[in-house]
Amino acid sequence: MLSKAEIKNGLAQCIGTEGYKYNAMFGKDFVYTDGMDFLFKAADCYWLMQAIFSYRKIEEFQLWRLEVSNGSAVLTMKEDSGCPNIVEQKIDYTDFPLDEIEFYAINDHCSESGNRVVLMLKSEY
Repeated sequence: MLSKAEIKNGLAQCIGTEGYKYNAMFGKDFVYTDGMDFLFKAADCYWLMQAIFSYRKIEEFQLWRLEVSNGSAVLTMKEDSGCPNIVEQKIDYTDFPLDEIEFYAINDHCSESGNRVVLMLKSEY
């Protein structure tokens, strides 16, 4: 796992993606960008992808937020800023190095399957 400063520096470089990645557990209908791939590797947090994709919500636009405090965290999802939480998951223990991070999951109806979810950093939108 990289340090907090190294992760923040790496995330600051993520302003687009060259391609989408996918995890065989979720298939090609749940993909993520280069920036999210960096985050998963740098913070050793593949569990975060699993938590998000396990909800499989139908909202076209999802704003996800992970807030970490004293070794525990809360993962939330809402349709947009100012909207109420649709998902709220308490995580009893985590070593996630950042205090907080926000990212998007967006339904991509232009994909081959017609209904792919793309997980991306806010800077990659």
